[in-house]
Amino acid sequence: STALFGLNELSVRAPAVLASSVGVGLLCDHLWHRFSPWLSSTTAALIVMTPLWAEQTSLGRGYGLMSFAASLMTVCLLRLQDEADRPSAATMYGLLVATCVGGLSHFFFVFFIAGAALVIATNKLQPADLRSASLWWMLLAFVPAGISHAIGAPAVLVQMRELPHLDWAVVLQRFSFELGFRFQGWLAPAIASLSTVLLLWAVWSAPRALRRPLWLLLFVSVGVPMLAKPVYLYPRFYLHVLAVLAPALAFLLSVRWLRAHAGWNAALPALAWFGMHGWTFEASFALCLAVNVLIVAEGIKRYRVNLDGTFLGCKHGIRAMRPAGKGAIVNISSRSGLVGIPG
Repeated sequence: STALFGLNELSVRAPAVLASSVGVGLLCDHLWHRFSPWLSSTTAALIVMTPLWAEQTSLGRGYGLMSFAASLMTVCLLRLQDEADRPSAATMYGLLVATCVGGLSHFFFVFFIAGAALVIATNKLQPADLRSASLWWMLLAFVPAGISHAIGAPAVLVQMRELPHLDWAVVLQRFSFELGFRFQGWLAPAIASLSTVLLLWAVWSAPRALRRPLWLLLFVSVGVPMLAKPVYLYPRFYLHVLAVLAPALAFLLSVRWLRAHAGWNAALPALAWFGMHGWTFEASFALCLAVNVLIVAEGIKRYRVNLDGTFLGCKHGIRAMRPAGKGAIVNISSRSGLVGIPG
């Protein structure tokens, strides 16, 4: 960009901004189609409202590329969970690009790559040969970054021996400031404590199939660098973790989580009660409207399962049986798809 537009603020900052924005777009597009528009929108809001993301991804320091690579890597890991023993070519190429770009963007992304590799290696849904092929694919993509880091490794090791180790009180203050959205005074640690509790709760409340890979990825990419006692440690080194934590927190805030943990029968009366006892008319109206939307959404889902599911099952079942001239269709949906219920 500097060769095309000269050396100015726009040409230096624009590529990082574009790269990080494309990364958020890829992540949210996958969440939109795989889970829900709410999860996608909330994830985007949680990422872009973070002061650290807004600041660092607009600088020409590699953090924009790191954010892009982390989002792409997260999408590929989610797709590998869904595609099981038949990963698509797009997923494999995504792993290649994320590993290469992320490895070149920042040294701390190496731990994220290691965590992703460990998640793939322990994914029992995939055959051993396919897992091995994915890991070799990532190793090949990491070669350029590996050469780059190997050249600078001796100097880093010397520096780690000569400089004093971190003052963890200072590190805690830095992370508290960022998790507290850079508020001043007592507000920053208070918000940081609440953010930490919510993030841990979000990871713990993740879907069962994603919970173990999520803990594994976070431990390797966040915990291992801290255990290595680095000379420098700033919150921006972990910017890429937003691509993992933001969807987990969005899931915690989603209606899907409420339904999974409280059930519609428990959640709807609670929302209705708040709607009837709101502090203002606008709040009461909004909550009552939300209750009605949830009721309609639940009704539509039941119709899709019991009516559309039965119809589509018969449609495609008959198409498969027609060449053989025989067969049987066994519907396992609720009887509500066949008979009405009074009341």
